[in-house]
Amino acid sequence: MSFGVIPGPYLSDVLAQHEALTSLCEKLSKASFPESLLENIRQGQYRRLVLTGMGSSLFATYPTFRRMSETSVCTHQIETAELLTGFDSLYASDTLLVAVSQSGESAEIVQLLQRASEFGHIIGVTNNSESNLATRCNTVIDLAAGTESTVSCKTYLCTLAALHWMRTQLLCGSPLDAIQDILSVERAVAGYLSQWQDHVAAWMPLIDGVQNVFVTGRGDSLATALTGRLILKESTRQHAEGMSCAAFPHGPMEMADESVLVVIFEGSGSEASLNRRLAEDIRRGGGKAMLVGSSGNAVGSFAIPKVDSCVRPIMEFLPMTMLSLAIASREGIEAGRFQRASKITVVA
Repeated sequence: MSFGVIPGPYLSDVLAQHEALTSLCEKLSKASFPESLLENIRQGQYRRLVLTGMGSSLFATYPTFRRMSETSVCTHQIETAELLTGFDSLYASDTLLVAVSQSGESAEIVQLLQRASEFGHIIGVTNNSESNLATRCNTVIDLAAGTESTVSCKTYLCTLAALHWMRTQLLCGSPLDAIQDILSVERAVAGYLSQWQDHVAAWMPLIDGVQNVFVTGRGDSLATALTGRLILKESTRQHAEGMSCAAFPHGPMEMADESVLVVIFEGSGSEASLNRRLAEDIRRGGGKAMLVGSSGNAVGSFAIPKVDSCVRPIMEFLPMTMLSLAIASREGIEAGRFQRASKITVVA
């Protein structure tokens, strides 16, 4: 295998991410929200929306949190473990709960479902149609990503896509338009993955001597910044932190030297110029900064295809999987092979 990438289940899952999105679109094209739920939302029956999950499942809800926060519905994004320890006012008949768990069996989600009757309606987003979450929620969105062996990659992309489909309907948009958005990014994902060896090779010189990785973004990109650092830890045991681009100068900038790599999602509009300036500041400080984007400022393998902003976090995730393969190659290990963790966390 080129560049010393050891083949294994994680690599197979990474290279099948576009196929998972295709499968999801086929599933969503035959699915629909109950009209009664949409009517209740239009009539204002639900005063608040709570988005919850653990790890990447929670991070994937961030774009939806941002969109829904612009509406009249009071929207919360809360880690499930925290939701279990307080927030009693949110357990109410006028609360619409969106619970995300790829397995549908994580310990915190199972505990939360013991209080399912206290919520007005629960939308469950999961990759396991026979799980506790799927069978105990009121409306289920099946990720249809297929079997995933270790670190979440296929399911993370499908969660982002499924939540785009969901919020489009919550905002009275067309589900068919949402599916077209997903299909368009699926084609871009397939094209990117067809050159995966080149992308891994591009990371190799950048990670030489790197001990600390920071993954940063603004807006919707923050979802992938947080998930990106998580998969680096899970798949390679590389120390990594995820944060907003704005947070990096508030302390972490002091670490910038040749042992530090900062991945910066460029984004678009006014935020892009701020993010490009951050990259320049890091380089002047002696650190390594790599811009990932589609404006032309990101070059080579770090230039991702331009897609609609509503699905851009899907595209931004791919370079992080390539980075994980590069780091594993540097360390001479198989990416994604767990030593201490497990696919499903059953202890809270």
